[in-house]
Amino acid sequence: MQGSLTESRRSRLTGSDPLLYDRSTMSARVPHNLKTTPFHARTASLIQGQTWRRWSGHAVASAYDWTHDHEYAAVRNAAALFDVSPLHKYLITGRDAARLLDRMVTRNVQKTQVGQVQYTTWCDAHGKVIDDGTISRLGESEFRLTSAEPNFRWLHRNAFGLEVGIEDIGESLGALALQGPLSRTVLNEAADRPVDALKYFRVMDNRIAGVEIQVSRTGYTGDLGYELWIPAEHAVEVWDALIVAACIESGVSVLYSEDLPSRPSFESLQVINPFA
Repeated sequence: MQGSLTESRRSRLTGSDPLLYDRSTMSARVPHNLKTTPFHARTASLIQGQTWRRWSGHAVASAYDWTHDHEYAAVRNAAALFDVSPLHKYLITGRDAARLLDRMVTRNVQKTQVGQVQYTTWCDAHGKVIDDGTISRLGESEFRLTSAEPNFRWLHRNAFGLEVGIEDIGESLGALALQGPLSRTVLNEAADRPVDALKYFRVMDNRIAGVEIQVSRTGYTGDLGYELWIPAEHAVEVWDALIVAACIESGVSVLYSEDLPSRPSFESLQVINPFA
């Protein structure tokens, strides 16, 4: 029928997964078996090509723009914002928290200082790599582990005989990566405390839009960048504050959300996907 979308065209428009495509609104409705991130209310309207994909059970953008060119240029020349909330996140606490992680990963966790972040891998009994991720030491006996794959059962298997608490905080903690040479400028504009003194692979407490968050100088773009760890219930407030901060800085622009009050036209900050 003329004007209707065939199944193959619908599949191309919505990516490789069966998201339900709405012809009238040019948007996708998320199936019941997929979750959305805490930032979905802002990111969904930015996906120009309606290219969606699955990531750890979440519906996320495969790309926001029609091509990756602008996204690449943004992270190399200005700043870019990634929603990385589907990362698995675990809070590990208790007297033996460091012992558990030392038992599991290939780095010496006991030597880390409070406020330090380690990148590490972990292996099975035969030395085969199971996964990799970061460990942030938030206190003397408090750590946050992030990983690409679920590791809740593996943590519990290795915690036998230890006095330790393991909590899956994946749903309660949103995560954003602000990356690129202008990321520090944008973050300093948005945050209560400047991040100029934050060293590579360190984490600090901060506040944006009145929301208590943590900022780590980490990321996987190879450029200056930060990751923000945000209570899920306040995710949108922090997102909006970052966008406003980007617009205040001259030469910065955004793939824009209809929910914000005006439509600026600058040229640098882009909301981009984590798969480019």
